[in-house]
Amino acid sequence: WDFVVVTDRDRLQELSKIWRYAAHVGSSAATIALVIPVSDDRDERDTYWYDIGQATMSIMLAAADLGIGSGHASVGDQALARRILDLPEDREVAILVALGYPAGQPLKPISRPKRRAFDDVGGLSWKTSDGRIVHNAVRAMAPLDDLPDLPYSRVEMKHYIHPTYLGRRTVARNSSFGCPFAGSFCAVVAMSNRRWLAQSPARMEQVVRDLVRRYEVDSVQMHNVDGKASEGVC
Repeated sequence: WDFVVVTDRDRLQELSKIWRYAAHVGSSAATIALVIPVSDDRDERDTYWYDIGQATMSIMLAAADLGIGSGHASVGDQALARRILDLPEDREVAILVALGYPAGQPLKPISRPKRRAFDDVGGLSWKTSDGRIVHNAVRAMAPLDDLPDLPYSRVEMKHYIHPTYLGRRTVARNSSFGCPFAGSFCAVVAMSNRRWLAQSPARMEQVVRDLVRRYEVDSVQMHNVDGKASEGVC
């Protein structure tokens, strides 16, 4: 595989269009495109993607150690990516890693982290130095209404509003957490211990009204964190 480093501003802006959630690439100081051979062999492709995953992690960890922020992006339009990067047809871009110095919040190592004792962390399972497995008591779930509003202003919301069968300007919203059911196929059941919490109708009304006022959405798709969804039209 190959790494292609892009620093030209016009080309970065073009690259930001190869996936609908790649807007941050356009404003990055540099972006690395991780390129792999095109292959129809499943085992070969699995190997490529495994290697690319490790390479992506290594790049992001090394960048953080230098105080450089990073954010990955998938690739939805391979033809456009090949044209921008002048790649042959037998190559494809597996992933992009955008790099830059964080504004207002420099990355730096925590020299003296205030760590809690393992046995003080609710819901944690851990192994002692003598090999004993300890399961801490499940911690209480924080009421969702007590959590702050999501900072929508910190992202470009135009990239998260799309036409759907619900309306022309639909946005997704996580409005509940946990799962009350006992299915054995889903990790959320074990994580939440069959507990389920939802935001109150009053809080959801406030959130929806704010989304309508600020972003002119006409529908909201409300999700639970485990992927279940319900719909609402504004």
